[in-house]
Amino acid sequence: RNFKQLGGETPDGGHSSSPCVYNDLVLVQSGGSAEVIAFNRMTGDVVWKYKPGGAGYSAFTTIPFDGKPALLAFVASGLTLLDPGNGKELASTGWKTPYDVNATTPAVDGDIVFITSGYGTGGSAIQVNKDVGMKTLWTNKAIASQHSNPMIIDGHIYGYSGDSSQNKGDFVCMELKTGTEKWRTKEIGWGTALYVDGYILTQDIKGNLYLIKPDPNQFNKAADMKRALGEVRNPAWTIPVVANGKLYVRYLQRLICYDLTKN
Repeated sequence: RNFKQLGGETPDGGHSSSPCVYNDLVLVQSGGSAEVIAFNRMTGDVVWKYKPGGAGYSAFTTIPFDGKPALLAFVASGLTLLDPGNGKELASTGWKTPYDVNATTPAVDGDIVFITSGYGTGGSAIQVNKDVGMKTLWTNKAIASQHSNPMIIDGHIYGYSGDSSQNKGDFVCMELKTGTEKWRTKEIGWGTALYVDGYILTQDIKGNLYLIKPDPNQFNKAADMKRALGEVRNPAWTIPVVANGKLYVRYLQRLICYDLTKN
């Protein structure tokens, strides 16, 4: 389906939010006539639309709400909670960002959601449940991530902060409940991160890999691998993938696979 034929508007950075397959639906951030559109995944028919507004760049995620999964959409105007079956708004809160760039996937731990955006905006922890709807617990600028996804591990937030165009960001650890900063480091550039097998694997925009042991008391680099992508001229933004003992890293049209299994 073409979004423009449905009244959609392309954001300045293009449509970068990943479609989400949920049961019999395909969910997308459209912008224009609807911030979110749900299609029947087999026929492409429109099942529901959620109010006019701008599309964000973030992937969808879910959170339990009143005993059922609900859909979190980080759109241009802020964070919205929807019933995935019918598109009904369950709760929402505004989150204004320069250029309307809300591009990180919300991190969820129980009924607390952490969102963050770049350009100095910062981040916020929001409680989400039937009793309060959406309630902001705290907001600060310790992590202001342009489009590197944060993660929550054992009650602490880990993630990059800064501008994705330069390899000079901070990697930060904060306490989820209070927003208290535990530590920050400039040792691993700026890049993307994922959590796998008890470690945080990061890749900076130059293609260097770092293995971090999560520890709220100190930065603990366990290993690194320089130039894992070979020669990199422009920022390498693709998140590494680990599956079946293999590590996959990509830069533009170059895909490299490393074997992580022991001999």
